[in-house]
Amino acid sequence: MEIKNPVLILGLYNPGYALLRNFALRGIPVYGADVSGDSIGFETRYGTKMRCPNPIEDADNWLLWMKSFAEKYGTGVVILPTSDKYLIAINDFALQLKEYGFIFTHLEKDLLKKLTSKKGIFELATNYSFPIPKTIFPKDESQLLDFLSSASFPLIAKPEFSKEWEAGEAAQIMKSQKVKKLYSTEEAVEFYKLMNSHYINVLFQEIIEGEDSNLVYQVTYISSDLRPIVSLLGRKVRITPIHFGCGTYVELLDDDVLIAKVNDFLVKCGFRGVCGIELKYDAKDSQYKLIEINPRTGLWDEIGNIVGKDFGYSYYKDILGDEVTVDNSAFEKAYWVSLRSDFRTFWDYKGEGMLTFETWVRSLLKRPILFSDFHSDDIKLSVISLISMTYGFFGNFYKFIHRQLTGYKK
Repeated sequence: MEIKNPVLILGLYNPGYALLRNFALRGIPVYGADVSGDSIGFETRYGTKMRCPNPIEDADNWLLWMKSFAEKYGTGVVILPTSDKYLIAINDFALQLKEYGFIFTHLEKDLLKKLTSKKGIFELATNYSFPIPKTIFPKDESQLLDFLSSASFPLIAKPEFSKEWEAGEAAQIMKSQKVKKLYSTEEAVEFYKLMNSHYINVLFQEIIEGEDSNLVYQVTYISSDLRPIVSLLGRKVRITPIHFGCGTYVELLDDDVLIAKVNDFLVKCGFRGVCGIELKYDAKDSQYKLIEINPRTGLWDEIGNIVGKDFGYSYYKDILGDEVTVDNSAFEKAYWVSLRSDFRTFWDYKGEGMLTFETWVRSLLKRPILFSDFHSDDIKLSVISLISMTYGFFGNFYKFIHRQLTGYKK
């Protein structure tokens, strides 16, 4: 008899929306919760959506909310987090959540802390000999100067935890930038002092030169007994913000050697669950080097649905003790695009002379392709996506014309 345990998706941004839709289409009772009612998942016709307290800012009330959810919908609910704040809360309150009857995978606290910290990721890569760009977390100015004396500029700086640049005075300084590009020793030292004055630890790292398409992203589900069950590798053809951002257009790649190397690294770390790892190819030494780890479901994991590699459902079946059968040796070229984001990104690439309208349109005509924000069976969400694209068109067209007339580049 097919299992039908309910699923609770925590976080209703695009990854959460994709999971809602996927489980609902499989006939599995699915619920979604988010701290913000503005998340795109609230616009879909699939699943039952609700607001919940912020597990980081209001942990006690979030735990009470989870308890009341279990009392209302019963035990045996499988939890799937789609952002770090829910992932961290699940691990912090693992004992209580299990008492309420929830089913989930949780990690050792020390490992989770490392996986959600850029410093921790650097330490894991160093400990298990996985290639990483030349990096430092300086303890003081003298240590930074020593690093800078042999570093190749420009460099990038990142906060140890991304959320540190999302609020307060640091957010005003960074203005939504994911990284800070630095061109000289003086600039790097000045930025270090500025962040240090706000008590923010900063990573300094050499940039791997090359096209954005040298960025690849691997998704893997590893079972509780540390077996890689299903894996998928894709190239980030376009990203936002360009050069340092999230994928907006992705194509699948066939590289069993790289997939095995990444899986071996995750197993050595002791990771269990769904994980995404970003790498970039470095032509200087012909190696893929670690950039980022996301220890949860991610933005374009849903591409697996069209090539027989469903990560959400594989996790669901495995954690409930059902057999998961996936042919990881099979490969099918496929594409994924978040059209709303990719449309905005097009203008940025065009502004730098890196993409023409014809080339962009041709990429959207490739098949098979999964449009993450347009579905004929989900009209409301598709219309909202279209409105967002139309609004974005006029804003980006204005900025593009302004750049052409003034020569100004943001």
